[in-house]
Amino acid sequence: MKRWPKPPPEENLASDTGAILQIKVMLTVIIPMVWQRVLVPANFTLRELRGVIQIAMGWEGIHP
Repeated sequence: MKRWPKPPPEENLASDTGAILQIKVMLTVIIPMVWQRVLVPANFTLRELRGVIQIAMGWEGIHP
């Protein structure tokens, strides 16, 4: 089981409009594993993050 690093001390990054988060998106169920690293503003909503992930992975937002 992979252990994730401890989160940083309580900080409200979302209130810092200039904060940028680096996110690694991985598809682990295929070999070789496919991944992309993206940078997004800390105040992105989940809807906005979903759109970034779809673009980064080359998906068109449709179900097969």
